Amino acid sequence: MSDLEQLLEKIREKPAMYIGFPSIIRLKAYIGGYRFATQNEEPLLNDMGEWLKMTHTIELPVTWD
Repeated sequence: MSDLEQLLEKIREKPAMYIGFPSIIRLKAYIGGYRFATQNEEPLLNDMGEWLKMTHTIELPVTWD
């Protein structure tokens, strides 16, 4: 079973946890995001912590892991 098939099975079991309420549009958006995240080598939010520090004057260590 592929990763996508496993994900679809999990969504089928608990759709509210993944997409809110059953909707083909929400499912398509979720799968699109999942594919982007799993096929992209560079994490999307790599510099999010630094951006938060600069834009909100946060001085504590901020990580986005």
